[in-house]
Amino acid sequence: MVERRRIRDPIHNLIRFSLDKKEDEILWKLIDTPAFQRLRHIKQLGFSDFVYPGATHSRFSHSLGVMEMARKMLNALERNQPEILSIQNYKNKRCATLCAVLLHDIGHGPFSHVFEEISERFGVREKHEAFTLAFIKEGPIRRILQSNDLLDLVVSFFDKPAETHSIFQSIVSDQIDADRLDFLQRDKYFSGIRFGSIDVDWILDSIRYLDTPFEDENEEGVFTSLCFEEKGVRAISEYFSSYVKIYIDVYFHKTTRSVQHLFTEAIMAIISDKSDLQELGIHSLIFEFFDEESIPKRREIYSNLVDGTFVQLIGRVARDGSGEAKELSKRFINRKIYKCLEFSEKQRELWPSPTIENFERELNNQNLHFVKDEIPKKGHKQYSPGDQNYLKNIQIGPDSEGSIYAITKYSDEILGYKGHSPLRYYFLSKRDKEAADRIFRSLPGTSN
Repeated sequence: MVERRRIRDPIHNLIRFSLDKKEDEILWKLIDTPAFQRLRHIKQLGFSDFVYPGATHSRFSHSLGVMEMARKMLNALERNQPEILSIQNYKNKRCATLCAVLLHDIGHGPFSHVFEEISERFGVREKHEAFTLAFIKEGPIRRILQSNDLLDLVVSFFDKPAETHSIFQSIVSDQIDADRLDFLQRDKYFSGIRFGSIDVDWILDSIRYLDTPFEDENEEGVFTSLCFEEKGVRAISEYFSSYVKIYIDVYFHKTTRSVQHLFTEAIMAIISDKSDLQELGIHSLIFEFFDEESIPKRREIYSNLVDGTFVQLIGRVARDGSGEAKELSKRFINRKIYKCLEFSEKQRELWPSPTIENFERELNNQNLHFVKDEIPKKGHKQYSPGDQNYLKNIQIGPDSEGSIYAITKYSDEILGYKGHSPLRYYFLSKRDKEAADRIFRSLPGTSN
């Protein structure tokens, strides 16, 4: 009797594994490793649950979803263009692709990018990508991949990819990839937002691959890349609209960012005061991680850090700590978040050039503590011929004459999906925010 495993998922329904199939057996073994199981305890959206209480899902469920989405993309390509099966070493490349997407987030730390920012300020410059490679190249994951002749192929997706331009690389990381196709659905579902539906089935029914000539200063040749039939243009356009909207309304929500800044300053204060806190009997793996004497075992410590490690430390400091670390920790626990003063792009376009510098100088002169937050734009990107990212363009075709065109030829509106880039300042209290607003309005040319 065939041994099967099934995982119930709200986005993909049943994620199935038949352990008589080598591919599924390998994936299931990877899921069972301690490094992957650790992702159960790291939230996908960090602090978004302060705004959207349902958004507590984990990087574990997302990583499973990305694997299933990649499997759907590969199955669609096999169905739409069976000649893909004749690509040299296709079975191994397919399996390596699924392993890579499954493991793509395995190196994320607690609260992900926020922890990276804190680490960098204390001299630890390793990004989550470096930890991902370390987890893949060492321990149980290495043994599983190496015993199935997959290690080098999987590593190539993360470490100077051997096939930078390929359909397999595009599934792992591109403007339309398995990661985005999963998180846009998953994060929408758990946050409870109602906009931004994506017609994944239509996109997959339109997916194709083709050989594309390419040349830049580093390489030239013919590379395989993803493309989409013209019938998929509308669904792809809606996909980019959803991508922009979820960044604006969920990932870059001003309250979420406020909590993020409060958390960052609380942890920085705690680490700065660690000697005093340790004298008070407060100990944590986080202190060990930032201890210079622990550098040789830093990766081992990192593998044991999860969101709860930080929340537990903040809770202990809020109760038994002292000074700024205690005050900031109490604010985080009790959701006494920073207050936001926001300026839109249109407003900033009307300001005289030194306005921001003058504003910040006055804030400092009046001892108003603030955190500056410049929100980046997200959206569709169009690369020029010769650009090293040219093959990341969304290509549509071939048409009746065999020609391939950028999606912008078929959809003008997609160029407008760039989001917006507000400038925000966060203050300790409503009174400080109001004082800052008065300072700003007193500056020349800021009456808008």
